[in-house]
Amino acid sequence: MQVGDWVTGYNKGLFKVEKIVKQYYDECHVGGILDASKNKLGDEISDPLVVLKKGFSGSYKPQISWDVCAQSLCIKVSPEDLEVIEETLNDDEKFRKKFDSYIIPPYKSLLNIGFNSRNSTGLINKIDDIKAKIIDGMTYSEIKAKLNSDLKFELPHNQMIQIINFDFEINENKQIIFREIGII
Repeated sequence: MQVGDWVTGYNKGLFKVEKIVKQYYDECHVGGILDASKNKLGDEISDPLVVLKKGFSGSYKPQISWDVCAQSLCIKVSPEDLEVIEETLNDDEKFRKKFDSYIIPPYKSLLNIGFNSRNSTGLINKIDDIKAKIIDGMTYSEIKAKLNSDLKFELPHNQMIQIINFDFEINENKQIIFREIGII
């Protein structure tokens, strides 16, 4: 699969591959997809993400939207489907121009960290301190280190800290960079 291919994805419809995004194991994957016996931080995840621009419904009705999913969930369209797509784009110049000029909005990856606010004193002040610094970019481990002394993970969780990464940004060490934080 490569940029420019037409595929079906996780959601219904026909999509053009706009971008293929390599992913790397990060501190925030520990306990989730990171199996420490097989993978280490910075290792490439075998299933990249794909950014898709939707051009058509499953019944070839022109539709413009976008999606992101794992590459393993995408299947290249058949030659017959590709012929219908190309004919439609060639015959409907107004739609083709609209489709070609559509810009996919920034993609936000969210990471939620549950905590017990009744036992997490001083956390609001730390969040405000991080808000002032995170705009320049922080890794999960940097954020967690700033929160650790006041953040209590004991159950029940009654609030969440949400940190946000934009457009799959990573640093030179292949760590995810977060640029927003808040309590939800």
